[in-house]
Amino acid sequence: MSDAASQFSIIVIAIIAIVDSWAITSVLRSDSALGEKTAWLIGIVLFPVVGWIVWSNAGPRYTKKNLASPKHNKV
Repeated sequence: MSDAASQFSIIVIAIIAIVDSWAITSVLRSDSALGEKTAWLIGIVLFPVVGWIVWSNAGPRYTKKNLASPKHNKV
């Protein structure tokens, strides 16, 4: 394999690793149940590209709770 192809492969693998790390962190920080988190993590780890694509469309999201929202300001 040529040097250019090797460098391209390394860059693609690094990008996939970064995106999957972000997805895993997001899943772990989500408010979902442990079983659902585990299923998403297995999918993302076993199928890095497809798992990330499916997760990005249907997976749990980390949502920062807005303490100023009316939902949290019950009197």
